[in-house]
Order: sequence, then C-alpha cells, then structure tokens
Amino acid sequence: MTQNQPVLRRLVFQPFIRTLFPVMRIVAVVIGVLWTGVWHSFLARAEPSGVRAESQNTQKSPETVQPADQAKSELNKALEAACQRAQTSLASIKTAHIKYRSSSCSRYKPQLSPEHCAELMLKYDLVKYPEQLRDFFAALNDVDELVPERPWTEVDLYLDGKKARRSWNYRNAEPDVHIVDETVSLDWGAANSQLDITPINKSWHNMPNLADFVRVFRGVNRQYVIKRQQGQLSIAIGEKSAEPESGKDAATQKQPVAERKDNGIRWLVVIDEATGFLVKSSTLHPKFGVLDETYWQGWQTGADGIPFPKVVVEFKYSNGTLQRAEFRLIRETEFNVKFPDSLFRIGAPAGSVIVDSRNGNRGAFGINYDILDVLSAEQMAKAMQPLPKELTTPEEIQAVAELKEIYRLADGEFLKRIDSPQPAVRKYLFRMLGKRFVPTRRPKGFDVISWENGQAQDSFSYLGMPANLTRLIHSILKFSTVEVEGDHSLLEREISGDFLYRPESPVADLAQRLAEIASQELRTPIKLEICDVERPVYVAKGTWKINLQKDQQYVNLNGGKHTGDFGEILGGGAPAEFLKEVGSYIGTKLIDETEPSMERINWTKRWYDLPTTKTEKRFKLDPEFVLKQLGEQTGLSFTKEMRPDRILVVRTKPKPKSSGDSDKK
Repeated sequence: MTQNQPVLRRLVFQPFIRTLFPVMRIVAVVIGVLWTGVWHSFLARAEPSGVRAESQNTQKSPETVQPADQAKSELNKALEAACQRAQTSLASIKTAHIKYRSSSCSRYKPQLSPEHCAELMLKYDLVKYPEQLRDFFAALNDVDELVPERPWTEVDLYLDGKKARRSWNYRNAEPDVHIVDETVSLDWGAANSQLDITPINKSWHNMPNLADFVRVFRGVNRQYVIKRQQGQLSIAIGEKSAEPESGKDAATQKQPVAERKDNGIRWLVVIDEATGFLVKSSTLHPKFGVLDETYWQGWQTGADGIPFPKVVVEFKYSNGTLQRAEFRLIRETEFNVKFPDSLFRIGAPAGSVIVDSRNGNRGAFGINYDILDVLSAEQMAKAMQPLPKELTTPEEIQAVAELKEIYRLADGEFLKRIDSPQPAVRKYLFRMLGKRFVPTRRPKGFDVISWENGQAQDSFSYLGMPANLTRLIHSILKFSTVEVEGDHSLLEREISGDFLYRPESPVADLAQRLAEIASQELRTPIKLEICDVERPVYVAKGTWKINLQKDQQYVNLNGGKHTGDFGEILGGGAPAEFLKEVGSYIGTKLIDETEPSMERINWTKRWYDLPTTKTEKRFKLDPEFVLKQLGEQTGLSFTKEMRPDRILVVRTKPKPKSSGDSDKK
C-alpha cells in the first residue's frame, strides 16, 4: 500500500486540484462583484448627511449616489442660508453700545485640560447666574491671595464705523478711557492722569469690536464634513470621507485633508441655524490636541431684531493645558442709535501729563489749564502756558491765605505733622509755595515742606504714595532705605498728612520728634536710634565705560532668571544717583569710589512678585548676580568689604510698667 501512494497522487489528486483552481477564481470574481454592489448600497444608506469624495476609478451609480448628493446639496443650502442671515444681521448694525463685564486670569491651576474646562462650562451657568463668574474664576485661578469679590472689569463700549470708545473701571475709581478713529488713538489712564496720543498704526491697544461678541462663518474653501443636529450645523473643516479600498474598513479611510498642507490642523465650528452665528468653535492639532475653544451662549433677540449672545468664553491651550481664559458677560446692548460727536472727543484736567507720539518723537509734558479737546492745537498750546506769577482769582487768594495760617512753625518748633486740610483748599498748596506749574494729579500723595526764614519755602512731593516711616526717614532725616534697620511692617504703615520741618535742626532732635509723631499716629511706642556700626557694604570702583548690547537703550538692573510676575521701572540721572538706586535695589549699601564722571545714566530696573505673594514663593534676588551683570555694562568693579557706617534703628519701645505691676512683682 505504501508503494502505491505516489501513483495515486499523480493519477487522482493532481488533476483534481488543477481543475479546482479555475473554478475558485470564477467564484471569487462573482463574490467580489456582488460584495461591491452591496457595499455601495450600504454607504448610500449609512451616510445620507455626509460629504463623500468619490474615487476617481469608481463609476458612479445614479441609484446609489443620488441620496448622498441630495443631502449634501440640502445641507449646503441650509449652511448658505444660515450664513446669509448672520451677515444680514451683522450688516444691519451701524452703531452699537455694549455694556459688559470682562475678566481673565493671570495664573492657572496646572493640568487644566479642555475636558476639565468643558465640565466647568456645564457646572457654572453664566447665562442664568452671571455672579457665578467668581466661582468659575476661582476654579481656574492659581494665586496666593483670595479671589476678589468682583474679579471683573465693568466695560462701556461704543462703536460707530471707524470710531470707537471704551471706558473700563477695575479699581472702583475714575475709569480709564480709550478712543480711536481712522488716524489716532487716545488713551487716558486715570491712575497716572496721563493721556497718550498715538498714530493708529503705532498703537499697541487692542480695541474690542463686534467680532469679539459675534462671529460669522465665512464659507468653506477646503474639504469639509457638515452635519445637522438639533437646529445646529456642525462643520469640520480639513476632513473628508474617502471611498474605501477593496477589503478595508471604511473607518480607516477618513483622513484629515489638511494633514499634507496645514500640519494636520482642523477647525470645528457649530452654527446656530436660526441666526447663522457661531455658537462654538475649536481648533485641533494632530500632535498637541485642542489649541483653542470659544463658546457663545444665551442668544436672545431684542426689539431691534438683532440676535446677540449674553456670554462669550474663550480658552487657549498649550500641550493640552489651559494657558488663557477670557470671559465677556454682556449686560446691555443698544444698536443703531446716533451718538453725539463729543462722545469720541476727550479732554484732560490741569495737572495731567500728555504724551504725544504723532511727530515721531515721544514727548511728555504737563498742562496747567483744563483742556476740552486734546486734538485741538490751539487749546493744547494754551494749556501748556505757565500760570501767572500773581494770584488772580478770588478762590486762589482765599485758599492761599488759609494755607499760610495752617502751614507754619512756631518759635522753637522744628517738625510737625499737618493733618490734610479739605481738598478744595489743599489743591492750591503749590501756589502758596510760589509755583507756576500744576503738579501731576494723583489720587494719593503728601508733601514734606521745609520752613526757612519764617515761611514755607520748598517741598518734596510724593505723588501717588501715602506717607510712612520709610519715606519720612528718607526725606527728613536723610537716611536711605539701606541705612535703616527695623520691623518692615512698622516702617510701611501709613501716616496721613503733610510734614513741615526746619532742615537746619540737629538730626537727633528731628528723629526724636518724628518718633513722637509716629508713636501717636500708629498708637505704638516707637524709638528712632542713630548708631555707628561696622557692617558689610559693596564698594564700586573704576572708570565709567558704558557698554550696551546692540539695540539696548538702558543699563539693566535685573535680579536674574524669573518666570513669575515682574514689572520694570525706567529711571535716569547722574552716576552717583544711579549707584544709590543700585544699593536700594540689592538691599545693601553701595559706596561710590568711582572716578568722577559727567555721564548721564539711563536705567531700567525689574521688580518681582506682588505685595500679596507668600514669603516662601518670593523671588530671591542675588546681589552678586546683579553686580556682575552691572559690571559688564558699566566697566566698574564691585567688592564686598566691612566698613564703618551710620545707620538708623527703628525700635518698638516697651510699654512703661504700671504701679500695679510693681506691686505684683
């Protein structure tokens, strides 16, 4: 039996197999044709509302393609009609007056993902409960201090063609104002009473416009997928449905068309079919995920027939983590009302600073008279003229006479605090001192006035800052901040009023009297003691050789690398004045032993953190780093040495013991 196996294989099995293969090929072809027809019929039924790109090698069948094409045509018509409605509504707005609340965080909690932000949008219904913005803000914000009771700014916006006016108030004080037209930008900062005039093409301000509140879909110019659901059109741009290859799952054929052109970035939008405006938009990156999302919520139509949202929220992400959130809660809207021309003009009161950049040079100057229109060259020229030497108005004459009775020292008196007189009188203090230029307006401030030859002579004005021991010690006793030691919180406590003193008086006597005044005002027994000590100081030596990098305009005082909050302050003056500033910056006295120089130093110093920043999170400034950087820019050398020095020590005196305490002892 074993010997006959090869013969059987040749005579029986091999002929059978050769006959079977052609039959199997015929069956496979028939099955393939039938399967293709079934597959196309399935796609025609399964994707009635999609947009499908047909394969160039596939012959279209009218019976199977017609439903998809018809649905596509209907959706395109619905999309075009919706967009037309939105554009018509937008075009009907000739003028707009919008009152809204604006808010954004400065820091964000780590790992806030788009999914987390979407959950917060559901949790806090800002349309029904706008006051929940504080809780929403707290859920996002990563700060050391408590979230303010009202973490938003009240904004009043007027739009009229190319003209716009915005006023906003975030300090519960006089509002800031920004006005633009086709040529110029006017920006009024109430805190500094400063008005900037800038050519519109040089302005860095971003004036809100209607696009910040409503957005219109402008049409599709790339491959896209469009669907309709619950009265809304959902559009995905940068994606298409490809015809499936034989034997492959249709789901694997969907590819972002923009993958080859735009690094895979896709744009998803949802359009309200009734109004045509966007109600949500998202930008997605294939590698980094969601880049941004915007929500428009609480749509309503007023008596004017123009739809407008009540809430607009924008999120921006980086690597899937929230980087910025902006909220706009619309409170009132008014459209197509004629505004008076005066609404888009702005004036400035006497004492304001005008910064005019229209002539290419940014010049700053104060004005001594009120001005109604800062763009009037005639009014501007008049406002810059000095006040007359003699008092002219009855108000000035009466106010100065009252001030002379208040601001005086008796014989033997060498320092006193003058509680602030009524503001209507005190605003003429500069006229009592014989000045012809109105001081810069500030909401707070005080004067330290010298008394010489039987009258008030000159003053050192602290603008925008209240009096405290630190400032009084510096201006009256002439000790700098690095020459004073004591409780920082005590030194910074506010003391109201102005101060009048005799500059020729002994420093020890002035210190004793200042301690008495501070003890009374702060209700804390205080002693100011002058001491001679030996302590570490830095000594500056060498010849000034300013060496700045290309495009560097200022000598930089920078504490080091820092990723937190910081600000910068510009200054300028003689080298000796600059070195005093350096000593104050590093918190250690700096002795000037450099070669005399007539050089003028312009500098910028960076300060870090906020007053509310916790001690353990504060930036640690390194004096050695600062001085090394400074030496490279100035050519000077700085060494740390022990030197004798005179300092002022601020102590809290122990309370005197009562007789009862002695008896107990």
